[in-house]
Amino acid sequence: MKDAYYFSHDSNAKDDPKCMLLIETLQLEGYGIFWMLVETLRDQPSYKYPIALIPALARRYNTTSDKLRTVIYNFGLFEIENDEFFYSHSLNRRMEKWDERREQRRLAGIASGKSRKQKALIERPFNGCSTNVELRKEKKREEKKGEEIKIDYTITDSIIDYFNEKTGKNLRHKDVSRKPIKARLNENFTFEECKQVIDIKYDEWIDDENMAKFIRISTFFGNKFEIYLNQQVEEKLSASAREMMKRAFSGARL
Repeated sequence: MKDAYYFSHDSNAKDDPKCMLLIETLQLEGYGIFWMLVETLRDQPSYKYPIALIPALARRYNTTSDKLRTVIYNFGLFEIENDEFFYSHSLNRRMEKWDERREQRRLAGIASGKSRKQKALIERPFNGCSTNVELRKEKKREEKKGEEIKIDYTITDSIIDYFNEKTGKNLRHKDVSRKPIKARLNENFTFEECKQVIDIKYDEWIDDENMAKFIRISTFFGNKFEIYLNQQVEEKLSASAREMMKRAFSGARL
């Protein structure tokens, strides 16, 4: 589902003594109720749920309030807060780590945006000439005054084939897949730059379970394509600078 939220889940949770006792008492129905409650908690902003709404939750999932209360109160799987809310220590611990990583990515995005703006200001010539980005946009505007650039389908289809090879997808050579690629080529990005974004961003996203579920060709060639490309250039420059410093310090020790 597009709006589904992620949380980690141990494959051997069923072997936890508390869950074993739950299954022994209420069979697999009780285990199913347990995970329904955990998933419900995950969807809450504070990861806790009002006890007063247990009857409504029971009706929604075709069970009884007594069974839900038994799972919540009797097996040590949930904590009760002032007889008003219940929550899971285990879920909260996992989500704390997830929220920390998400906040780190958000702050990194903000820092990257500031870095790009500062770089653009530094690179802007004093005579008021456009930056590289502005030159591209100006060139695109000039070209659109005449006939639109004609992109050879062999180029877009080659990029689709490369995308399929990299991601394991099986996209066909159709206009819906060609359109975002053609838009980037019309902005004078090269075939190699397209491959570069696919290579680096796919390797980055495939390690993120939440992001990997929604990888589409438009994910790479949408409005953020140039941001992704500039980000890789900045990272290469930073890596090169770090390597030079490393060599310099190494030489100093010698």
